[in-house]
Parts: sequence; structure tokens; C-alpha cells
Amino acid sequence: MHRRARRLLVGLTASLIAMGSLGTGVVQSASAAAGPNAAEAQQAAIWMAAQLDDSGTFPNPDLPAPDYGLMIDAVFAMHAAGRPELASPIMDNLGKPSDPGALNFWRYQGAGIETITVGALAKTTLAIEVSGRNPRDFAGVDHVHELEQSIRQADDGVAAPELFYNQTIEGGATTFSMGNGFDQAFGVIALSGVDRLPDTVTGAYVTHFQCPAGYWMITADLTGRTCAELIDSGTTPAPDRDATAMALSALLTARDSGAPGLGAA
Repeated sequence: MHRRARRLLVGLTASLIAMGSLGTGVVQSASAAAGPNAAEAQQAAIWMAAQLDDSGTFPNPDLPAPDYGLMIDAVFAMHAAGRPELASPIMDNLGKPSDPGALNFWRYQGAGIETITVGALAKTTLAIEVSGRNPRDFAGVDHVHELEQSIRQADDGVAAPELFYNQTIEGGATTFSMGNGFDQAFGVIALSGVDRLPDTVTGAYVTHFQCPAGYWMITADLTGRTCAELIDSGTTPAPDRDATAMALSALLTARDSGAPGLGAA
């Protein structure tokens, strides 16, 4: 396995557990390619591959579109288990420039509205990287550029600059909404994977989402107040253990990629 892909998969171990996508035992054995449970991890990957339909998708019981998020979770697991070839049908499907490709997972265009969902974009970008494909040209789109463009600055009018934001364009007006803790974590890991993560982003991520006790919020305050500021104002955000696990994955990956000053966080 390529060193960069291995690093990204190790960073995702806690993330996959947190999302409930895989059982803890599968992720732990998959994260150690030559570990004592490698055979079981591969059998689990083979079972997942058998659940795909002929087009390389998992049907979504609630929507006519495939379950893209679940498909990408399977890509991570198959690569971690040492069976990357099982993920190829999924990535081939996601790579289509038209329906039902990955663009339909993170971008919507229709009825005079265009939206970009940053968490789905970041997760797709990471799957492209883990699969060894080109995130600069996948389904005809530069996913790295799109993800970098989702980092909003103060002059965009956002409450908390240097974080990842969803975007909606309607009637010539553009609005932004902050991605949650999962979205931020996937963005950090994905940009770390191509050495394009600004230090300002990790700093903003820690400042706004981590609370003084060490745990992380799943959503940041819409007015831009940090967790510490919320506590000072008399509102103590509840710990979110999924967001905390995702944050740990993101910070470890960013630190391994050279991001400074993350030890304390």
C-alpha cells in the first residue's frame, strides 16, 4: 500500500468507527494489514463487495439515487483490508461525469439553485486519494480546487473564517453555511493527503470546535463564538464523542503531514 494512502487510512480508523459504518473489530484488523485478523478483514471486504449491484453501487432504500456515502465507506474499508481491487467498481461508478457519478453526491444543480455540500465533497475527495486516482481530474472536476474554494474568508461575510462551508447559489445570490464537525474533519484529512492544508484551517478548526475540557462540538456556533466563548456566556455545549473521534483522526493526519502546533489539541 502506498505510504500516503496508508497514512490517510490510519487517520480514518476512528472516523469509521465513529460513523458506525464498520464494526470496531473490522476496522482494527483492517488498519493492520499484516495483523493476526487480516484474513477476517479481507473476508469482511469480500462480503461487502458482494452486496454491490452490477453497477457498483449500494441501493439506497429511501432515495432513488445510490447510497454514495455508504459506497465511499466501503472504499475505505476495502483498501484498509488490503483488497483495493474490490473498490474499483465503486470508484468507476463515482468517476462518471454524469448520473450516477460522485458529482451528484456533493453538488446539486436544478430549479435555479446550485448547492455544494462540503462534507460530501471532502469525503469524495478523500476516497479518490485513497484509491490512488487523480483528485485533480476525477469525473472531469478538480476536487482539490473545489474543496479549497469551500474555505471561506472574512470578506465572504462568514462568522468564522478559515473553515469549510457549504455553498448555495440562488437567484444570483450566494450564501454560505458552516459545515459541521464531521465535514471539517474530512476536509482536513483530504487536504492533508495532497499537502494543501493551510495551517490557518487547522487553527480555526481547533479554536472553534474544541472545548477547554478536550472534547469537540459537532456544530459550531452560527455567530462565530468558540466553545470557550460559549462557556463564558453561560452555555456549555454537550460533548460529542463522534465529533471528537473524527477530530482526533483529522489532527493526527494533519500532524503527520507536517501541520504544526497540534500536540496540545
